[in-house]
Amino acid sequence: RDYAAASAPTPPPPPALWAPWRLRGLRLRNRLIKEATFEAGCTRDGVPTRTLLEFHESVARGGTALTTVAYAAVAADGRSFATQLLMREESAPMLKELTARVHAAGGAACVQLTHAGSFADRNVIGGRQVAPSCVFNPAGMDWPRAMTADDIERVADDFAAAAALARRCGFDAVQIHCGHGYLISQFLSPATNLRRDEHGAATTEGRTRFARLVCRRVRAAIG
Repeated sequence: RDYAAASAPTPPPPPALWAPWRLRGLRLRNRLIKEATFEAGCTRDGVPTRTLLEFHESVARGGTALTTVAYAAVAADGRSFATQLLMREESAPMLKELTARVHAAGGAACVQLTHAGSFADRNVIGGRQVAPSCVFNPAGMDWPRAMTADDIERVADDFAAAAALARRCGFDAVQIHCGHGYLISQFLSPATNLRRDEHGAATTEGRTRFARLVCRRVRAAIG
């Protein structure tokens, strides 16, 4: 009896999984979403390769409603890997082909926008990392530079420009990466945000100010 139970076929997923779903103005063919997982599918200049295109096309052909291109840096100083996607005009032709392939396969495409902050690799970015505060980063064994007010404005604009580029390239959605210890997360955490200005750690409002600024700039850029 135990053997029969173990070898029985897996029951089909509930019908609701395959039902269409609306995400704001985007209609998805079902409720399956491929989340962002770093593909390392770009050249050392941050331009997508055909391997990256084919991967996301295959996800869409498999029936997933929305596939997410992972870990796209909004600025050159926000990369932690040499094979990480960099959202700039040089990447646009391949990104347009990627979204066209996903759409032809019946899916929708999203891109995850990020800045690594103190997790950026000096060997990749060619300089010192920026972060909310000069707090030692054990992952990179390095000390970043505390961001100035101009740095904060510039990076917020970088997020907006990257989102606008994503829209021009045919992406249906963007995801703003606020977790896993990267730049926005570094502002949110009192362990890595020691600032005493309006973005400071003393209040929840201060720690979330940069995240809210990025969201407002992105929304203004893409509607």
